[in-house]
Amino acid sequence: MRSQETAVRDVLDKNDATRRSNSISDTQYQINLNLPGGGSPTYSGETIVQFESSDGSDTFLDFTGTEIISLHVNDSEVVNPSWTGHRLHIQDLISGPNKVVISYINEYDHTGDGFHQFIDPEDQKEY
Repeated sequence: MRSQETAVRDVLDKNDATRRSNSISDTQYQINLNLPGGGSPTYSGETIVQFESSDGSDTFLDFTGTEIISLHVNDSEVVNPSWTGHRLHIQDLISGPNKVVISYINEYDHTGDGFHQFIDPEDQKEY
């Protein structure tokens, strides 16, 4: 699943941050990465986000990636996630504990904004 809206800016404004912080608490992240090496332009990963929702209202995650392989909310697969390329909308939450699992592919960043990859021109090693 690739993002449908590529022109949307990656901006978190105060109103959105306040609204999200009023309903979400006790957030925990587990990030698992597969770094293939060998100069590959991409890596894959799975991020697990667990949190408490005070009211079960929809929320969003800040997620910038190349492709979402799968998305699960509370063990239910989301077939067509609403994703702008920077913001992943999360629905079907419950009051209380929630779990979101995102499996994805992403490209390394070479501008200093994101997960960086550097191939040294002197020794050709990847850092």
